[in-house]
Amino acid sequence: MSPHSQGPEPKLPKFGSVQVTKRHHTLSVPEGRALIGAHQPFGLPVETDNLRLRLFKNKPIKCVGCGVEADRAHIESVKSKRYTGHALNFYAGNMLMTKDHIKPLVKKGPDTLENLQPMCWKCNYEKGEKDVTEWVSPLAEAVAAFRAVEGLTGGA
Repeated sequence: MSPHSQGPEPKLPKFGSVQVTKRHHTLSVPEGRALIGAHQPFGLPVETDNLRLRLFKNKPIKCVGCGVEADRAHIESVKSKRYTGHALNFYAGNMLMTKDHIKPLVKKGPDTLENLQPMCWKCNYEKGEKDVTEWVSPLAEAVAAFRAVEGLTGGA
């Protein structure tokens, strides 16, 4: 191995049934946002106009559950049960950022921007089909533990 080689390709992530099969481009969050709604960025047939990306367009891409915030974007080839193709994905470290339905679709929640919030894959998986009143986020648990240690009540 030469001193300038970067070693083997890192293992590509898998989130549930979604497997990343190739990374084509790595971008900053602002560069990734600029591609939302673009036609075939980098000449690839990438889905750039969907509810998930519209949610990420103008708001912080920060998990409402644990607080991690996107630090980069990738144009990737992905394969899942429902989709095989190219995707524009945002990541916080190695964690995929997703959209979460505040009131889940299975509980007759609408599939609209107003019913969506950004969430990392792990928190979204843990929340599952619960609505926000049934799920206590890791961030809320940490705040409650801090307040208990400090002898604080629920007020500000």
